[in-house]
Amino acid sequence: MGEEKLKRAFVFSGGVTGTAGLPVPEAGDLVIAADSGYDLAARCGVTPDLLVGDMDSIHRISAASGIETVRVKAEKDFTDTMMAVEIALSRGCTEITVIGGLGGRVDHSLSNLFLLEYLDSKGIVAVICNGENEVRFLRDGSMSFRCGNYRYFSLVSADPEAIGVSVTGGKYPLKDAVIERTWQYAVSNEPAFPGAEISVSVEKGALFVICSSYAGPAQ
Repeated sequence: MGEEKLKRAFVFSGGVTGTAGLPVPEAGDLVIAADSGYDLAARCGVTPDLLVGDMDSIHRISAASGIETVRVKAEKDFTDTMMAVEIALSRGCTEITVIGGLGGRVDHSLSNLFLLEYLDSKGIVAVICNGENEVRFLRDGSMSFRCGNYRYFSLVSADPEAIGVSVTGGKYPLKDAVIERTWQYAVSNEPAFPGAEISVSVEKGALFVICSSYAGPAQ
């Protein structure tokens, strides 16, 4: 028997977002727009399956009239993006990509970043992309990736200390390093060469693994 395919969800959120370099939903993926994330989805040429939120910032509400909608009051204990993520989980999604969600309001950006920690605790594969950055969360483990058309990758400790941090495949390798939340120095690393596979591991603690500055395809 073949390995069961992950069920993917794409959550379009607000924030400051370009459209270059964003991943594109495929047939069978669940696409959810969180409030003004509908405007971003429209700019990307994507029609959501579901629109959720208090609708206090969407500009194209009339265009969404034929879409399944879950509307809530503005006075609530969760953000629209959090609500969209919970719906994706309730529908059995095991891989979630948040499009947008960064830039603009710092409070929303931080809450969305820590959604990655929440999803990691549930065993969900998750990433946030906004056209200039891709962010993943790593706790007590390892991951490998390629930067693609992003120039930099950075490791930012999400705990008071991230212990035993190692990096291979980067211009500036690390071995058993300690990164403190109050002294972040593993920023603006680069692949050792174009297309290099980057491996990051942390023995104890949590990191945000961030690829930044999307440059587009080489000319």
